[in-house]
Amino acid sequence: MTEQKKKVKACKDTDYLFISAYLRAKEPQLLTEEKAVRMLSSSVQEAARTLEGCGYADVLTIGLDKALNDRRAAVFSEVEALAPKDGVVALFRMRYDYHNAKTIVKAEAIGTDPTPLLSGAGRSEAQALKTAVLASRIFEKLGMKTSPAYDAPRADIIQAVEMGTPERLIALCRGIQAASPIDSFVVPEPSEMPGYADPVIMAAGTFVGGASIELSTDAPMRAPYIAYMQGALTYEHGKIALMRVLEYLHADGCI
Repeated sequence: MTEQKKKVKACKDTDYLFISAYLRAKEPQLLTEEKAVRMLSSSVQEAARTLEGCGYADVLTIGLDKALNDRRAAVFSEVEALAPKDGVVALFRMRYDYHNAKTIVKAEAIGTDPTPLLSGAGRSEAQALKTAVLASRIFEKLGMKTSPAYDAPRADIIQAVEMGTPERLIALCRGIQAASPIDSFVVPEPSEMPGYADPVIMAAGTFVGGASIELSTDAPMRAPYIAYMQGALTYEHGKIALMRVLEYLHADGCI
């Protein structure tokens, strides 16, 4: 316990002087309990105007749930950009990661679309999270080991899949690359890379080189041939890419 305490960075009050003053200046724009009670006895139009005065989007146009989710996500992003980089704000965002993960798993179980219930206030982007859960479920159904399992708690958007053979691993990477928005014509091949003991294969047809939020895959060519997938700007792209992976696996006689 003593060793753990040494690793925790102590927070000083002075570190938060600016963000505290900034939030106090923003308080008049917050949706207070008094405003919320007043909204309950007002018309829909008046309630919508009250929300808009607090920085929310046009509720009557985009809907209440989306307006609330968008505003919450925007506030978290704004505060996180201004607060000290000690991870405190991220702790408050974790609950929305777990909310999204549970929502996706429940929707999978009952066969519905989780999108309307997902929150953008978490640390992990919901589209990438949905893609990771879907990938885990698909490969589990094919008898492969995945980590995390599709219904297990998640700490990030990385999905590990134990492909079992080099042929499966190569087919997976080629399927991901073929569905990429950039360089989809490129055929991934294992190759030596500085700093790696084994040849490495990668699939990353991304708009921004090295972007972790865009769909990509990399893996060392070493038993048990584990692929590390992450990202997806949209769930639709994630699904299309996984369909291409299945096509490549089938065409190569791997499934």
